[in-house]
Amino acid sequence: MCKKRITSYSRLKSGILQPGASKDLNLLGLPTGGITMLLHTKKVGALLRCFAREPKFLASTLEVTLASIEKMLSVKVSGMPFVSRIEVLVPRDESYVEHDFGGTAASLRQAIASRGWRNVFVSEVKYGDIFVGLLNYGMAKLLRSGCDYGVILSKEAESYFTLEAAEDFIRAAESGALVAGLAINELTESIMQGRIANTFSMWHLMSLVQVGCFDLRNAKPKKETPIPSRAETWDAQKGLLHYDWAGVEEIIPLIRLMRTFIEQPCIAPILPRGDGVRVWKTPDPQVDPEGFIRHISKLGTKRERQNHFADQEHADLNFLQGGVMVAYRHPDYIK
Repeated sequence: MCKKRITSYSRLKSGILQPGASKDLNLLGLPTGGITMLLHTKKVGALLRCFAREPKFLASTLEVTLASIEKMLSVKVSGMPFVSRIEVLVPRDESYVEHDFGGTAASLRQAIASRGWRNVFVSEVKYGDIFVGLLNYGMAKLLRSGCDYGVILSKEAESYFTLEAAEDFIRAAESGALVAGLAINELTESIMQGRIANTFSMWHLMSLVQVGCFDLRNAKPKKETPIPSRAETWDAQKGLLHYDWAGVEEIIPLIRLMRTFIEQPCIAPILPRGDGVRVWKTPDPQVDPEGFIRHISKLGTKRERQNHFADQEHADLNFLQGGVMVAYRHPDYIK
C-alpha cells in the first residue's frame, strides 16, 4: 500500500503548523489531492474502550463514550464519513482488576439503538486485559469486517477527533504511513519523537498483523499474580510513582514495523491543528480518586515503561526517531 513518500524536509521546516495555525496544508509540502480518493478505496474503522468498574460510574462513563461516538460519526471529509465502523469494547475478564461491573454493554446498546446510529457495535470482551487483549480483539474485528485502517481513540481524548485530525491521518496514509498518531497535549514530545500513543492513533491493519499485533508482554497482570513487576520513579512535585510493567503496547510493534518495512520510514506523528478545543479529560479526583491516581502514575512512569519494552526488542527509544517519515520530523522534537 506504500505510495511515494515526501522527502523534502526543507519544506517542512519552513511551514510547520502549530495548533491553531493556518489550515493551509500546502505549507507542509504534504499531498492535498488524495483525501477522498483514500476513502473511496479504503475503509477506516475505529475502536473505543469503555467500562465502569462500579454502577455509580455508569452514567459518567456512558456520557463520555456516547459523546465520543457522536463526534466520530459527525466527522466527514469532503462529504464522506471518515470512520465507517465503530467497535466499542467493554472488558469483562474478572481475572483483571480493571473490568466492567456487568451493566455497561447493555446500557450502551440501548442508548445507541435509541439514537438510530448504524455501524456502531458493542462487544463484551470476556478474555484479556484492557490494553493488549482488548485492542488485539478489536483490531481483529475491524480486519474481519473489511477495514484497512484502525483508529484507536481514548474516550477522554474525544475533543481531539476533529475534521483536521481526520484530514491529517488520511494525508499520512496517502504518503505511505503505516501508523500515525496525534500528539495530545500531555504526550506531545514523546509522540513527536515517534512513540505513537494509542490515545489517538491510526494503524494500517495488515501491516500491524504482519508484525504480530500488540505484544502480550505489554498486558496488565492478572489479580492473582503473586508479585506484580512494577516500574517505579520519583517526581519532585508528585513524589514516588509506580505502575505495572504494562501498557505502552505501541512500542514493540513500532520497532517491528521499522525493521520489517525497511525501505522507508513509516511513522507519522501529527500536531493538532484547527480551532477545536483540545482537552485531555483527566479523571476527577473527587469522583474517581483511584482512577486519578492511576492516571498520574501511568503518565509519570511512561518513559520508564517505554524504555523497558524497547530494550526487550534490543532497541532504544532514539531508534524510533529514525522511523519518523522525513516530512513529519518536527525540528523542535527531532534535531
